[in-house]
Amino acid sequence: MQTHPKLSLIEHFKDLTDPRMDRTKDHDLIDVLIIAVCCLLCAGESFNDMEDFGQAKEQWFKGFLKLRNGIPSHDTFNRVFQALDPKQFLECFLRWTQSLREAIPQEIVALDGKALRRAMNKSQTPPLYRERLGREQRSGIGATESGRKEQRNHCGA
Repeated sequence: MQTHPKLSLIEHFKDLTDPRMDRTKDHDLIDVLIIAVCCLLCAGESFNDMEDFGQAKEQWFKGFLKLRNGIPSHDTFNRVFQALDPKQFLECFLRWTQSLREAIPQEIVALDGKALRRAMNKSQTPPLYRERLGREQRSGIGATESGRKEQRNHCGA
């Protein structure tokens, strides 16, 4: 898979300081970070989600990550993120998102999903709605019903 180096998530996170001791590094920091960020971009919400997402997409990740000890466990994701410098992580993440914004001439539209609570009987599942937000206008473009949570958490990679 060929990517533009200035847009690569790996390129933007490669210099992030790894706070772990050498003897505790069963997984490369970049592997942990890339799986975690991809999971979160695909609606993952927890360290368990990161492990599950990594296992589900392991073959895809093997195309560009080392994964020398396989997919990290949820405990590994937890320990790594507890130890990371949040300011340094944020700087890397913002540099990456800014590089994407500069590389894409069209407007970037953000999607935000919400569940409507208390809008149904106890036996019903709350409907989920996606809201499309325009970056330039800083306003809502529209909203559509997107089904149940288990139907929307599928991000193709």
